[in-house]
Amino acid sequence: MSNAHQYLVTLLDQQIVNNKFIFDFYKGMDLEFHYEDENALDVWKKTKNLAKYDGISLFGYLHSSVIQE
Repeated sequence: MSNAHQYLVTLLDQQIVNNKFIFDFYKGMDLEFHYEDENALDVWKKTKNLAKYDGISLFGYLHSSVIQE
């Protein structure tokens, strides 16, 4: 009897590049979803499951280290 377990790694990648907010969701090595918009709120609304959260806060857009850049 084997005790081997299989795990599926997921990754949420958020970026702000050239004034665009980008959200990528990876399942394993495969990109499952890619959302991009000029507004953080609109990106999070596109995710549907995460739409109830504030996209500006989740992107860290109001964090002091982000504002300085």
